[in-house]
Amino acid sequence: RKSRSPYAKACAASLLSARDAFASGGWAAPELLKHARAARGLCAATLEESNWDLPCWQEANLLALCFELAAVLPAHVAHAATHSNAAANAAAATTTAIDVSDATDGAAAIGELAIATFNLAISSGCHQQGAPAPPWLPCVRSLLQRAEAAVGSAWPPGGGGGLCGGGGGGGDAAVWTIPTAPPAALTPAIDEARRLQTVDSASLTLAD
Repeated sequence: RKSRSPYAKACAASLLSARDAFASGGWAAPELLKHARAARGLCAATLEESNWDLPCWQEANLLALCFELAAVLPAHVAHAATHSNAAANAAAATTTAIDVSDATDGAAAIGELAIATFNLAISSGCHQQGAPAPPWLPCVRSLLQRAEAAVGSAWPPGGGGGLCGGGGGGGDAAVWTIPTAPPAALTPAIDEARRLQTVDSASLTLAD
C-alpha cells in the first residue's frame, strides 16, 4: 500500500537526500541536517493534519531522527572540544562543517532528540509481543549511547548546575542514563484490532 498523505513523496525524497548526503560525506555533510529536519517536519505535519495511515511513517520519522542525531552529535562534540581551548576557537570557526549553534542549543537538545528516538523505536519495533528485534536496533542503540555520553559530559551526576540544579556531591548516575533497550515488561504495542476503519471518500454516494 502507498500512503495517501500529500506529504509522502516529499518526505521520501528528503530521506533519500539525507541518505545520499550521509553516504557521500558522513556526519559532516552540510546537507544532512537540512534534509533530516525536512523529513521530520513532514512526518509531524502529516500526524497533525490527519494521521499516519501506514506504519512506514513511524520508520520514516525514526530514520529522520537518526539522521539528525548523526549530524548533531559529532558537531556538538567538536564544538565542545574547540571551546575547551580558547586558542583553537578562531580556527574552528572556519573548519567546522556544521554550525553547531544552529544545529542544537546544547546537550539538552541532544537529550530531547535521543528520548524522541528511543520512544519511537519502542513503538516501531514492538508491534508484536515476542517478535524478534528489528535489524536496525543496533544502529539506534549506538546513537543513543553516543547521546548519553554527550549529555553525561555536559552535566556530570551530582555535580550541580545541571538540569535539576541542586548542590554538588552524591547523586544517582542512573537518572542521567538514556535507556538503550526496551523495558522487560509493559512495553507499549500497536493493537491492529483497534485500528480505525477508513473509507475512500470517492466511493461514497449521496445516501452514505
